[in-house]
Amino acid sequence: MQLKMAKGGVSIQNIDLAKDLKFSAERLLAGWIHKYGSGEANKRHQHLSLVIRNECQEAHDLSKTDDELFGEKMLNEVRKRLRERYQHEISSQYNDCVYEHLLGIAAMLTEECKIWWSEVFSIPQGVSP
Repeated sequence: MQLKMAKGGVSIQNIDLAKDLKFSAERLLAGWIHKYGSGEANKRHQHLSLVIRNECQEAHDLSKTDDELFGEKMLNEVRKRLRERYQHEISSQYNDCVYEHLLGIAAMLTEECKIWWSEVFSIPQGVSP
């Protein structure tokens, strides 16, 4: 995640925040498993992951430029989009989920190579994505 975000020009402060948000989202998902069981927790996670991945891809496509880094611009667009989705839809569906959890799931998806903050590039061998 760190490498991908840095390659797009995302600041170290925002990368550190993304790490913390990722851990918070992971705690939410673990709590869902305990509270609802693995089937329902997985269903919730898959739904939110799809929503977040879609919003991130749209932000990527809108922010992408050929000649300059666009990760920070994309991050600002992602925040705007996820805040709107949270306020108008997600908060009423998942009352134990907060806006920051959505950003944490975006960080998780970045680690899974489903979200890129720059052009796609080869990750050097021995470096975790």
